[in-house]
Amino acid sequence: MLAVHLLCGRDNQGNLKNLTFDDAAGEFRSGKWYISEKNAELLVGGWIYLHPTKSSPSELGGVILGFEPITDESAKRSNRIVFIVREQPEARGCQWRGKAHGPAHSSGLVGADFPHETGSEKPIKERG
Repeated sequence: MLAVHLLCGRDNQGNLKNLTFDDAAGEFRSGKWYISEKNAELLVGGWIYLHPTKSSPSELGGVILGFEPITDESAKRSNRIVFIVREQPEARGCQWRGKAHGPAHSSGLVGADFPHETGSEKPIKERG
């Protein structure tokens, strides 16, 4: 199983950017990530962690249920990914793992070796 830590900036109200919530389902969408579809597929069933900075703990995250490829013409690299995530309280307060050099916005794919990362939910395509 894999995980990814992502640098998620804040909007003018101080909230993490590019999130939409479905409170009834306990899911959210986190979007406009520059991640290949191949890597997004590898992450389904794994964990995502959203950090306002690499040196601060994650503020939101959970199990990746699926993803949608999108096109963002306003971005330099227009092929993007939106992750569909089942929010998990254990994903808050986790430290960044993986790539941490200055311009890194993503940890890259890292092994899911935090104690809470075992026993993840089935991906959307496998739910009945």
